[in-house]
Amino acid sequence: GNNNSLGGYFYISYEDKLLFSTKFVPSFSLESFEVIDDSVKLIQNEIYGATYEFRYIKNDSLTYMNRLSFDSDYSVLDKVVFKTEALGASYTVYYVPDAENETPDADETHWTKLHEGTVDYKGYICADVKDFNYPDKTGSLAITIDCTGTGLKSSIGVGEWLTSSGSYVFINESERGQSFIKNGDTVQDVMDWYKQNEDDDIGGTFVIKAITRKPAEPTLLGDVNLDGEVNILDVTQIQRHVAEYITLEKTAAANADYNRDGIITVEDATMIQRFLAEFDV
Repeated sequence: GNNNSLGGYFYISYEDKLLFSTKFVPSFSLESFEVIDDSVKLIQNEIYGATYEFRYIKNDSLTYMNRLSFDSDYSVLDKVVFKTEALGASYTVYYVPDAENETPDADETHWTKLHEGTVDYKGYICADVKDFNYPDKTGSLAITIDCTGTGLKSSIGVGEWLTSSGSYVFINESERGQSFIKNGDTVQDVMDWYKQNEDDDIGGTFVIKAITRKPAEPTLLGDVNLDGEVNILDVTQIQRHVAEYITLEKTAAANADYNRDGIITVEDATMIQRFLAEFDV
């Protein structure tokens, strides 16, 4: 890339005795990558990645949350990236709305499940959430890590301070209101957890990031099957999508949102039917 004076490259000293050692771990290889352009935005609370693994609570299953400030121009949640070393664990990704006190809502009946899968390797997991239109400018992404049957305890990557020879070599920029943990029925700010359990005022931030996109622009409202005209076949496509028989791709979904309220419902199909009836008359 061209984001530094070295054309995107950087130097690593031959004399760095800690490189790939157990002092500062983990080290990862890249399996794949995605080119970011102006249609994509990364939403995150930290920019440095994981320096430790948050495995201090010895539970098989825990839910970790990052409360994010979303960009209204990038209202489609495309992927969720998180880091964990809980190899073999099952995970579930949720969107969590705010409660009245601007903290994540603890009532799971208000949550939206976005994705579920298995942790196939230690490292950064990229979960494809299939273009979820998040409803508010704020809210949280939650990751439940369930290690039942693996012999491990639930854990997630966290950005914490680093020391060497008694001195700080890295100090994170964690703040209250960024990361939360749900243990049972209780949601707690992770900064409060660090203070209460470790007498630690620096704390940490969970590594949970959102990849968001600008919504697709409609080419012709009502033209769901993209054949260039609006007819009863488009109504059928919406009904099949609502019934979860099919999943509409980006442009088709934009055309299906006939009333432009950000969601695709039976009301959109009804409005197209009314349009067709008036057109026939």
